[in-house]
Amino acid sequence: MKEAYAWLQNRLVGRFFEGSDGATRFEYVPEASMPISLSLPLDDFWQVDAPGAFLDGLLPDNDSEREAMRLWFGAASADPLDLLVATDTTGGLFFTSVPEPGEIASLAREFAREKDIAIKVYRLGRGWTTWQSDDRRSRFALAGSQGKFALERFDGRWTWPNAKHPSTHIVKPPHDRFCGVSLVEDATMHLAAACGLDVARSFVRSFGEDQAYVVERFDREVCADGQVRRIHVEDFTQALGVSRHAKYSVTAADAFALLKRQPNGRSLVREWAKQLVFNTLVGNCDAHGKNYSLYLRPDGSAELRPLYDALCTRVWQETSDLLAMPINSKNRASELSLSDWAAEAAALGICEDDLVGAVEAIAAQIATHAPAVLAKYPDWIQEAMTTAIAVNNQQLFQELGLRLER
Repeated sequence: MKEAYAWLQNRLVGRFFEGSDGATRFEYVPEASMPISLSLPLDDFWQVDAPGAFLDGLLPDNDSEREAMRLWFGAASADPLDLLVATDTTGGLFFTSVPEPGEIASLAREFAREKDIAIKVYRLGRGWTTWQSDDRRSRFALAGSQGKFALERFDGRWTWPNAKHPSTHIVKPPHDRFCGVSLVEDATMHLAAACGLDVARSFVRSFGEDQAYVVERFDREVCADGQVRRIHVEDFTQALGVSRHAKYSVTAADAFALLKRQPNGRSLVREWAKQLVFNTLVGNCDAHGKNYSLYLRPDGSAELRPLYDALCTRVWQETSDLLAMPINSKNRASELSLSDWAAEAAALGICEDDLVGAVEAIAAQIATHAPAVLAKYPDWIQEAMTTAIAVNNQQLFQELGLRLER
């Protein structure tokens, strides 16, 4: 029987295992004091497929990447129960195959040469290789579909991560299909920060001849001695207990309902409304359920994590203009007015001021700060993002008397 033991802050909290029907099951140890997911409460009352969905959400969307992980790791199968053991995963958990942490104790810290990182960025950015292809020196798991890999920054140097030595950064190589994607994401995130949103710290860095987008992980904390502590987070799909295949099916209504159920629900609703509004207004049509996350406190309550993966996808005209999360049943941001946002708030049973107020404030902030933020980037990015945002909000900006200067 396949099984994986889950550890949080070096304490055993539970066991995932394969049931007689082949589905993934989970059970907490009696001493567990906090849930590992909002979809897996301590009272053991959860959807039958929630344990499998939670684990599945820690791995790449693409099955071929999972198979590549199996080969690189020498795992018995591409099942999460096998792939996640002794692996650096998102959030605060690590996994072992036995109820003892000893199998990760001997994992060494492997320093990474700048040349090897540059080669990885070059090959992965051109689709020539897999996320994990670094001669078995690292062992990490990241979710999503965009090519990426993880590194640890330790003592001023990069290292390949594993379950004992967690990563501190995520590296996104450039993409042949989407020219300048690293700079566009960097510009989008800086614009979000200028608009007053809490955002993940990030920067663009050259590795060899390529520029990569590098994100400092908000699910990690570097301690005074240089060691890295894991912070327990989960994305909205995991918190809702839904499969990675349903990440585009998570609606704003689902997210707001999840947040409203928490003890600090009003605060969470107000803060997440800002993230939803910014992504909608800036032209990020790929802001799905896995692109928002919560921090789970030791007392079981939740706190919204900084904005991440914010990208003005409308820079590239070949991308879809359909919103990942429609508003008032409208799929295109260019069709939205304040009345649509008000109708959405009414339908969701949330305070209109929390949502419509966020729209008014963030629209004004975008119009105010976009020219200065974008002026720091190449002319074509400045022109493309300005045009995309203006077209995306033509109706709304007219209604609010706003204008985006070029």
